[in-house]
Amino acid sequence: MGILCILTNPFLLEVLPMRSRTVVISTLLLVPVLALCGCGANPEPATIEPEEGARVVVVHEVADFDEWHTRFAEQVTSRLDMGIEEELILQGESMSNLVFLLMSARDSVSAADWLQSPATARSMEFSGVKGELITDILAPGIVYPDTPEYETRLVVRHPVSDFDRWYSTFRGHERERLDVGVHTMLVTHPLGDPNDVYMMFGVSDPERVAEYMASDLLGLAMRLAGVTAQPQAFFVNVVE
Repeated sequence: MGILCILTNPFLLEVLPMRSRTVVISTLLLVPVLALCGCGANPEPATIEPEEGARVVVVHEVADFDEWHTRFAEQVTSRLDMGIEEELILQGESMSNLVFLLMSARDSVSAADWLQSPATARSMEFSGVKGELITDILAPGIVYPDTPEYETRLVVRHPVSDFDRWYSTFRGHERERLDVGVHTMLVTHPLGDPNDVYMMFGVSDPERVAEYMASDLLGLAMRLAGVTAQPQAFFVNVVE
């Protein structure tokens, strides 16, 4: 499908086209981009209330995905005992040994205990986790329950100067995102830091999405929305 295109504009995304793309992960992931489009006066959709609870995001590479998946599944009971339950297992679209996990936690204390547990570290080592480990404890976030469960997802993360200002612009441009095949599923941020935004989108037209992500319009829109640094974004596929 396309060649990896790293954009030079500091407010534009690292675009990771689908099949032949190399995944770039600096700080991470989980979510925004097209949020961003524009700053016009589109009507805002109805308010969507945040869910209760907390979430944990974990991103890492593994030596062998199938072997990791088997061993990860064997630990489900021990995770549940610590108040951690998996929501999504996602695999890099072009980098099959990249794993993205979204977990629900009973509360922030349970999330921190699980991440810091020696048993968790041993389990990761045993299952073949390697390289940089990226973790965060997230607010429950804003869920868009009417979005279909697309198999391909776009995960994006970027900082903003003011979350409320940014989110107001984001909500006003849902139609532009839908027009290019991007369907908002989740908007969240780390507990205590609302200006570090994570987003997840369902993708119905990957090629069109990649083109839009490389557009000058998107770069301008992000500046106007208050994005303060270059986002990271990558495509992943749902495993379960």
